[in-house]
Amino acid sequence: MRRIMKFVIFSFIYLFGAGLDDSMAQKQAYNCEKVAELYRDDLSKFEKAVNDFHKSIDLMENTLLVKEKLKNMRLAYKRFEFLFSNIDPEMATKYFNGAPLPKLNSSDPSLYIIEPEGLQVLEELVYEDEINYSKTLKLAKKLQRKTEELMVYQSRKYITDHLVFDGVRLGLIRLNAFGITGFDSPSLEYSISESKETVVSISRAINIYLPTIAEKDPDLARRIRSSFIGLEATFENVFFDDYDRLSALKDYINPLYSDLLIAQKLLQIETIYETIPLHTSLPLNYNSINIFSENFLNKYHYAKLRESEDNNDQKKLGKMLFFDPALSGNNQRSCASCHNPSKGFSDGNKKSLAMDFNGTVPRNSPTLLNSIYSDRFFHDLRALKLEDQFEHVIFSDKEFDTSYKEIVSKLNESKEYKELFAETFDMPKDEAVSSSTIQQAIASYVVSLSSLNSDFDKFIRGERDQISESVKLGYNIFTGKGKCATCHFAPIFNGLVPPYFKENESEILGVPVAIDNPEIDPDLGRAMGVLKERTEIYEHSFKTPTVRNAELTGPYMHNGVYSTLEEVVDFYNNGGGVGMGMDLPRQTLPSDSLHLSEIEQEALVDFIKSLTDTVGMNAVPSYLPKFENSPELNARTIGGDY
Repeated sequence: MRRIMKFVIFSFIYLFGAGLDDSMAQKQAYNCEKVAELYRDDLSKFEKAVNDFHKSIDLMENTLLVKEKLKNMRLAYKRFEFLFSNIDPEMATKYFNGAPLPKLNSSDPSLYIIEPEGLQVLEELVYEDEINYSKTLKLAKKLQRKTEELMVYQSRKYITDHLVFDGVRLGLIRLNAFGITGFDSPSLEYSISESKETVVSISRAINIYLPTIAEKDPDLARRIRSSFIGLEATFENVFFDDYDRLSALKDYINPLYSDLLIAQKLLQIETIYETIPLHTSLPLNYNSINIFSENFLNKYHYAKLRESEDNNDQKKLGKMLFFDPALSGNNQRSCASCHNPSKGFSDGNKKSLAMDFNGTVPRNSPTLLNSIYSDRFFHDLRALKLEDQFEHVIFSDKEFDTSYKEIVSKLNESKEYKELFAETFDMPKDEAVSSSTIQQAIASYVVSLSSLNSDFDKFIRGERDQISESVKLGYNIFTGKGKCATCHFAPIFNGLVPPYFKENESEILGVPVAIDNPEIDPDLGRAMGVLKERTEIYEHSFKTPTVRNAELTGPYMHNGVYSTLEEVVDFYNNGGGVGMGMDLPRQTLPSDSLHLSEIEQEALVDFIKSLTDTVGMNAVPSYLPKFENSPELNARTIGGDY
């Protein structure tokens, strides 16, 4: 009888619980259907705004009317961008709201250049001194056709809860990187109004879920609603240069980014990890709770090394190899020769010293701190994975002037190295030392050089109460008036493009050959990197490096032309190469003055210095393994002689 009662009670609880789950599922299905209705309605309004703009250009209406209709069109796009960009990011970037820069068609074997199109290009054309109606009409027609395709395709798209929540959280990253920084509206400078429209739009979608969230966690629902209201209020009666981006990020964007993940899991809505094949590598960690979390990005995505393969033993071995000059052909140079921990893992030279003091290599050594957060490596982006970068150094006659075969043979002469490799990789001693295990060990060490725990990081994460007013001002200048954040994207502050962080940008700045010589440096940069990219659109284009730890990594630019951060800021403030008088039509840096005051420039430098973080990363090995039959190698210098 007791067993029967237990069965009845269990069955009742199970069925009652299942009923609650079914009820919750029905509510959520209704929620995403309501979001889908809003989405389709916003698409229709955008189509109308596109047609109105096209008609205005076709009729050659006056400039004021054209500009007004451009604004309406852009605002209409912002209402559904968070969902559309999540559903079809390639289409969104390529045809609607990508940067107004030409690109190569990666799927075409020829050097086929894709000219930019979409809203940002149209903005540039409309805000020229005089509108070129013919050219603008051509692009307006293209946008009209793509919008028609969008309506057909997206109107049939099934909107799910996870698309909404993932889209909103990605939308917050995009808002912080592209919206409030002015990236999306470089000519019009309409970013504040557009950012407000974005917040209203994503808030409207989440408000549909708030009653369901409130049933399970009323405090969470109140926090989310309050944060959206507060964030929306930050855009009221404020000009672009005066907007407090730091407070918006710390007080509203980051808390929303965290709370929305909590809500998503509370409602048992799957994240992207439940919707993609197992073991798929993504750059963005969707489970991170802060845009400045140390685990915000998956550093293993950018290397061949997998997280499951990494361990402390590999890191220790990799560190030893990094500082061992036995890896070079002359036994005098190590990786640390050009990536010195005391200099922020750069070398402090305008251009790095070549092998045997035979001049220099063409450029200087970029920092290895946070270098893992990149899909391409070197100043010219010629290496596609971290491990590929090693090969360029090893085989270069100006750097290590050797080969993997020679290195493997040399390391196998050391009993201690053979034992270390065998223990680390759980392999027989005679097989453990190989090009792949050498790569894996060094990669493990370089991956560990993740420097995301600076004073500023701690402040933005709420782990530190105060930071100087100058740093606060500097951040707001960096992400606003100074336009730095339109190329150096948060949180790494390099050219890794949000919100997916899959692609590195390069920029044409007009770097001079010397500080007192307004002639462009002859180095063609990316145009001399990967064979497929040897085209004029990449001439003098260089990878956008991180500004983290820049306090330690001077001199600056690929040729070390500037000795101080103050000189770099002055170069940007005055419009780069074009501002110096160069004829450089493809310069991607704004060529007009930023009009930064002396105080603003000082604050900008203070902010960059607040990103310094080398704690626990500067230690060098206390010894290097011995070579029993090569006593001359046992006298080698840890870190190399030069």
